[in-house]
Amino acid sequence: INPDCFFICGDIKQAIYIWKGSEPERLLGLTRRPDVHVCHLNENYRNGARILNYAKELARNGGYEDDSIPIK
Repeated sequence: INPDCFFICGDIKQAIYIWKGSEPERLLGLTRRPDVHVCHLNENYRNGARILNYAKELARNGGYEDDSIPIK
């Protein structure tokens, strides 16, 4: 694929297809490229603060940092 511009969306914390061979590291590798612009979407409209804080703690225990902000 050789487009002038393209868009990729993903979340390594939601890599639910690892059991099927997906590799979230590929997404991380793309974010390290100098020609890639990363836009972090950290506003959470789905969960209240208590649920989000619990999920963030689980993510932290799994080695991930989550900077999500509850918007309710």
